[in-house]
Amino acid sequence: MNILENRRSFNESIGEFITAFAQVELYVTMYDAIIKTKNTKNLPLAGSFSVPVKKKLKNISRFILEGFNKDFNECWVEIQKEIMDLYLFRNHIIHGTGASSFYGEYTKTMIDEDQQLLQLNFKNLSIEDIKKLSQRTYHVLTGDNGIQGVFMQEFLKISRSLFSQSNLT
Repeated sequence: MNILENRRSFNESIGEFITAFAQVELYVTMYDAIIKTKNTKNLPLAGSFSVPVKKKLKNISRFILEGFNKDFNECWVEIQKEIMDLYLFRNHIIHGTGASSFYGEYTKTMIDEDQQLLQLNFKNLSIEDIKKLSQRTYHVLTGDNGIQGVFMQEFLKISRSLFSQSNLT
């Protein structure tokens, strides 16, 4: 592969991953807004967009742990782990590629792993690695228990029940 074709391929694979992860962030924002507003329709998302992803995930985790059954919680724990891992890669690609090149076989990324200890985390990512990240992201969205599909339907059903119970008390 020539270097210009390689750069184009990197740009395409990075664009696909970032766009797919943006969809994950949107759905995480929706879940967070549902919890905050105790409303499953006509969500005011504006208040949740500026909240960091980690904080939204923590809020969703607390809500699920407190009100949902063990199996649903275990499923969420796995989804959350995958989102956090993909989020780390997203940070590497968005914030850590400034000093690297897209002309070679790999691009090297670096981000702060621990700001207090001033430790950097390095990754070498190929075009194929980034394409696999996109596939993992699509799986979080639409795969088994995807946050756009069956998982969301069950989340909405149980949330409505919890919200109606809290309105009775």
